[in-house]
Amino acid sequence: MLSATDIHVRLSRTPVLKGASLTARPGEVSVIVGPNGSGKTTLLRAITQEVGFEGEIRLDGEDFTALPGWKLAARRAVLPQHSRIAFPFTVAEIVRLGMTAAATPPPKGRVAEALERVGLAGFAGRPYAALSGGEQQRVQLARVLTQVWEPVGPEGARWLLLDEPVSSLDIGHQLEVMELLASYAAEGGGVVAVMHDLNLTAMYADHVMLMAGGLMQASGAPADVLTDSNLTRAYGCALRVNTAPPAPATFLLPHTARPAG
Repeated sequence: MLSATDIHVRLSRTPVLKGASLTARPGEVSVIVGPNGSGKTTLLRAITQEVGFEGEIRLDGEDFTALPGWKLAARRAVLPQHSRIAFPFTVAEIVRLGMTAAATPPPKGRVAEALERVGLAGFAGRPYAALSGGEQQRVQLARVLTQVWEPVGPEGARWLLLDEPVSSLDIGHQLEVMELLASYAAEGGGVVAVMHDLNLTAMYADHVMLMAGGLMQASGAPADVLTDSNLTRAYGCALRVNTAPPAPATFLLPHTARPAG
């Protein structure tokens, strides 16, 4: 289990997290949602130790911050929201960066296998900088997959920690990536993702954590968290949770959204 308890973060002396807590379990897709500025990315960056924080983060009971780098690399891979590459790498070279941190030497052909899993078969020799934003995002996902390829290792469940993993993708590739994450969790791995798309969250999350104002406002099953009252309060606009009508009726979202008040 991955847990963060009473996490406080200040950025430029401004409180961003004000005692946020999180619990995620292997075998589940855990999704953090909430409005802009709610602290979602900051909480993930605290867990990955990219920002200083007060509080406690534990992995299977161990102090996360006390684990040596090699042990962390074997247990979790991190996909940031933005990845800037300053050198003229090929796609294959980017993917191999994840393999250098893998717990065991990967077999020959792992790069091609990873690219195929993210829908980029045949892209290995292409210049990374020449790809579209969505293609680059999938290359980065292939990179983190090679780091923790097997969802469970000798040391326990491995984790994918992802910030907006489908933000630059069209709907077809969004579904493809979400299916990949669901499969990783179904095989015993842990997935924690920051997301904005509430519909994809409702479709794929086993566990939803709703943030607002630097705090966790609700946590639990999608049906318990994604309610009219919770979402209206968190996002500051009147929202209604719906189910799609039978085809072929037209259905557009968010048809009930309007400024609160």
